[in-house]
Amino acid sequence: MKKILISMVAALALLPVFTSCSDDDDNTQPEKTAAESVEGTYVGGTYANCKYFQNYQPTENDSVFVKATQTADVATLSYTSTTWGEFTFEAVKVTKQNDGSFTLAGEGKTLMPSMKGGSTEYAATFEGTVSGDKLVATFNVPAVMGGTTVLFNPSDFEEVFEAAQNKD
Repeated sequence: MKKILISMVAALALLPVFTSCSDDDDNTQPEKTAAESVEGTYVGGTYANCKYFQNYQPTENDSVFVKATQTADVATLSYTSTTWGEFTFEAVKVTKQNDGSFTLAGEGKTLMPSMKGGSTEYAATFEGTVSGDKLVATFNVPAVMGGTTVLFNPSDFEEVFEAAQNKD
């Protein structure tokens, strides 16, 4: 009996030797939310289409700012243009697609410069796609000139911009 008791005490004494801890050096970062994945500044060219004109006012180096919110799939978005005014969207829905791109959509407002001076506020919608580090988007303002669409980074921007430059 004495041998069994001594063996049990010895076994208990060795138990801490075999105890392991979790790896404190785990450097894995939590996966980014959809909104965090698209957060950033996107630079590109724009032009506008409406009932009365097409490919109007092509402009280089405009910027769109996307900021993640506390909600995983919601971001804020802003775009300021000397031609088209200030667009703000407080709740842009961000959705990750199977191909790794992200779609963005939301409703907001724009303060557009008026031909009479000052600015006028209009309802606006936004739709876009982020692939890699590039945003391609449309800003729609239904109440202006029969419906105005400002295109950001459209695939034909270089062609439209060059054509406008050659008109002068």
